[in-house]
Amino acid sequence: LDLRSRYRLEFRYQLNETVTIRMLDEILLNIGNNPDKELFDQNRIALGLQYFPFEKFGFELAYINLFQKESESKIFINRHIVRFTSFLIINSKISQ
Repeated sequence: LDLRSRYRLEFRYQLNETVTIRMLDEILLNIGNNPDKELFDQNRIALGLQYFPFEKFGFELAYINLFQKESESKIFINRHIVRFTSFLIINSKISQ
């Protein structure tokens, strides 16, 4: 049985009504009973800037440092990633 657990610590600091800074550290661990998997899977450290020009639509530009164990080997990979994300918030409440 392959199971993975995620532990995430995130800080957000709102500069103003439209801009937020995000910092996070996320560790993923293999907790299943598969003897071929080691406990540590990956660690993600990120710093991002969110911009919401409209109430329900925004963007984020983030730097992510990904430290990950390659599957079925003893090799660790350190990746530097720049990610651009767009957000659309949809209200799921159904009015009666």
